[in-house]
Amino acid sequence: MQTAPAIDLSTIPAAQRAAVLALMETVAALTEITRRQEHLIAELNHALHGKRSEKLSEDERQLAFEDLSIALAEVEAEKEIRAAKAGDGAAKPAPKRTIGNLPAALL
Repeated sequence: MQTAPAIDLSTIPAAQRAAVLALMETVAALTEITRRQEHLIAELNHALHGKRSEKLSEDERQLAFEDLSIALAEVEAEKEIRAAKAGDGAAKPAPKRTIGNLPAALL
């Protein structure tokens, strides 16, 4: 994976430094999430196609899949938490629907 060049924050205007730092932190967090998901995929592939995959009983395979699904759920929960933090109450308001020329009984 390519790494971004180091950024000299002193060259960025003071008003924009906080935004740049927040973006850099987000990128680092998402990179860690991606690394974790790649690791989980590698574990799944190993469980399915590893040397001993033929020797695993159905229960052992099910246990491996359950462990992986729990780990994936944890990663998804972390992503949702990050998305909620990124929103910080700045969620889009519900769109206003135009009702049009409906009869009063249908309003």
